Order: sequence, then structure tokens, then C-alpha cells
Amino acid sequence: MKELSLNIKHFEIRGIVPDDRIENMIYVLEPAKVLYNLGEFIKRKKNTGMVSIFGMDWDNDLSPWHEKKIFKKGRDFGGHADDFRIELLYELIPSIEKSLCLTSPKRYLAGISLAGLFALHTSCHTKLFEGIASVSGSLWFKDFIPWLEGHKPEIKLAYLSVGAQEKNTRNPIIATTEDCNRKTVEILKRKGIEAELEINPGGHFDDGPIRIEKALRWLLQTSAELEDKQDNNSI
Repeated sequence: MKELSLNIKHFEIRGIVPDDRIENMIYVLEPAKVLYNLGEFIKRKKNTGMVSIFGMDWDNDLSPWHEKKIFKKGRDFGGHADDFRIELLYELIPSIEKSLCLTSPKRYLAGISLAGLFALHTSCHTKLFEGIASVSGSLWFKDFIPWLEGHKPEIKLAYLSVGAQEKNTRNPIIATTEDCNRKTVEILKRKGIEAELEINPGGHFDDGPIRIEKALRWLLQTSAELEDKQDNNSI
């Protein structure tokens, strides 16, 4: 394995990638620094690399549209996800993969909280990703559920998880996180996407690396199982 370090515009790119062929490429949008906590997991996954991307303006770049703040000491959501998505798809990922001499790996996009919302929103605008992971995704975001009803994510796989205690938070909007995730999984399954929802112990900020590892393990394993099934059906 080797480490990758790039700076593109105001973004920091850090990665762990195998020395040989890369078949799976995982992109994680950070605030929680999970990359090096997952080093051993990535090393055990043959032909799999993982890259973390830092430097987003969290509330603005990851929110799909403008919305008022939900915390008294917070700030409004800027709704610049479309702009960041263009940077991600047409600048960051191509530059990363060019530096690694990659050609068409299976790509996965993962994020926690607003980054999980962004991953799902982005999947409705591109066919670049095989699957996404949304860990405690902010799917409570106003009007996102009805918006998703009218759009088709261009992915095969979606892994969602929430903490069991999130529904007990005092903020009435955040308390709907589990319910919104359940509704989202139902929508995805109706649209023909292999989707999973896992309820984990703890709250929104607990066990980030562990929950990301669970998500990635499910995505890679399920993708391999679907590929084997397709191969068997073609025989």
C-alpha cells in the first residue's frame, strides 16, 4: 500500500491505495477523520483504494438547496451542492485518478451527516458511482424525501445507517433522521436499487470510523455478490 497526498485548488486529498491494480475506488467526504482508522480494513481489501477529500464549506457545499438553519447557533444552508458536485466530478476525481493512472474503476461515494445527504443527492445526477454510503445522513433536510420520489439515483447499491439514539435528540427536525432514512430506503428499493438500512448503537457522532467501515464492507461485498450472480446467469 502507498499513501496519496494532493492539493487541488483549496481541497486536500489524502488516500491509501494499493501498489498494484485498483479495481475499487472509495471516495469519502470528510469532516470526521476516518481515513487512517480504516487503513487496516483497506489493506485487507484486494485492489481497493480509499481517498478522503477535505476542504468543503460544510453547510454550503453539501446542501442541495438553500434552507434556514435548524440550530440557534448554527447558520443557514447555502445550497451550493450543484457547484461542488461539478468540482468533484469534473476536477477532483479526474485529477486523482489521473495521478494514479486509473481507468474506469468501480467508484463508491461515502459521507457522514450532510455528506451522506450529498452522496445520495449526487447519485441522482451522475452514473459515475456503483454505490453510495450515507452514515447518519441528513435526510431530514426539508423537502428532500419528496424530491427523491421524483428522481432516479443512478446507482446499484445504497447503504444507509443511523444511530439508535438519534431519534431521541431534543431538536425535533434532527429527531426525524431515522424515520427519513427508513422512508428513503423504501423509495430506493421501489426504484430497483439494492438498499440497506442499519441501526447502530449510539448517537449522531458516535463511532464514525466503525460505521464507515461497516458501510464499505457492505458495499464491496454486495457488489461482488451481484457480479457473481450476473456471471452465473450468463453461463
